[in-house]
Amino acid sequence: MNDRYTPTFNIHEAVRKTLPYMMEMREYFHAHPELSEKEFDTCKTIFQELSLMGIEDVKIIAGTGVTGLIHGALPGPVILLRADIDALPLTEKFDCPYSSLVDGVMHACGHDGHAANLLGVAKILNKHKDCLRGTIRLAFQPAEEGNGGAARMIDAGILNNPRVDYALGLHRRSGCPLQLAAAFEDPVLPDGGFTVPSRERLRSFFRNMQHTWNLQADITAELPDMRADDFTEKLTAPLPLSNA
Repeated sequence: MNDRYTPTFNIHEAVRKTLPYMMEMREYFHAHPELSEKEFDTCKTIFQELSLMGIEDVKIIAGTGVTGLIHGALPGPVILLRADIDALPLTEKFDCPYSSLVDGVMHACGHDGHAANLLGVAKILNKHKDCLRGTIRLAFQPAEEGNGGAARMIDAGILNNPRVDYALGLHRRSGCPLQLAAAFEDPVLPDGGFTVPSRERLRSFFRNMQHTWNLQADITAELPDMRADDFTEKLTAPLPLSNA
C-alpha cells in the first residue's frame, strides 16, 4: 500500500492566512496575563475560540486547562499538541498598544504566543481534517510555572480516551534567529509507555516532552511596531528547518 498522499490544501498558504488571527490572539493574551491557577479569562477565551471553530469535545480540565479533539478523516495515531497559558509575576516595562493591563503580571515567558500558536494550528487542522491522518488532542496547560498543571491534566485523564501515542510541544526561544525552527527528539518515557509509578515522571511528560520545537514565534519581539491589524505578508518563504 502506498502511504504517500497529497493534502487538499497548501499548508504555507493556510498558515499565512491564519497568522493575523494568531497575532490578534497573542496580543489579547499578552494584554490580559494571568498567574498560574488563576487563568480564568484565558481559559474562557480559549474555550470560546475552540467552540467557535467547531472543535469536538471541548472541555475545561484540571481547573483552568482546556482540551478538545480533532478527528481526522484518515486513520493514524493520536497526537497531543500542548501549549502552556500562564504568565509570570513581573512588571512589564515595554510600552506598546498591547502591553500588560495587569499590574505586576506579564507574559514574560512566551506563553501568550504558545496559546495563540496552538489556536491557529487548531483552526487550520480542523478546517482541513478531511486530509488529516489520525486524531489531534489539544492540551492548553495551566500552571506550567512550577505549579503542577501538567500532572493535574494527566491525573484528569488527558492521555486517555483516546490513548495518546505521541506528544508535541512548541516553545519560542529568543536566542534563535527570526524564522528559524529547530526540532529536538528525546524519549519521553524510557519504557515506551504512559503509565508509570513516578509522579515526577508524569510531570516531566508535559514539561519536558522534548519532542519540542524551539521556534522564534514571537514576531513582535523583532518587529515591535507591527500589529496584527497591520500584518500583510511579512513571511514570504517557508521556515528553514534545522536538525539541531
